[in-house]
Amino acid sequence: MALISDTVETFFGGARGGGKTELLGIDWLIHALRYGENARGLLIRRTYSELEEIIDKTHQYYEHFGKFNKTTKLWFFDNGAVLRMRYLKTVSDVDRYRGHNYS
Repeated sequence: MALISDTVETFFGGARGGGKTELLGIDWLIHALRYGENARGLLIRRTYSELEEIIDKTHQYYEHFGKFNKTTKLWFFDNGAVLRMRYLKTVSDVDRYRGHNYS
């Protein structure tokens, strides 16, 4: 229901295993396919181990649309879209992303 909602923002919460990560992953895929080379994304988690789980899940959805670079933790879609997978351990880590453009 969240994927087909026509609202600008949707709040989706709950305990682990409720489908939030899957929703986020599929929502990004729709965005990437729609906007192609203009789609620039940043998916952030607090720790690398949390990010690792998401990377594994994204392979289920994205492998037919692009390639994942294990070294840079970037998804490069065939149509030019790019998704960065990053973690922010401390508040000061936010400075690494100031001035970047994401869609």
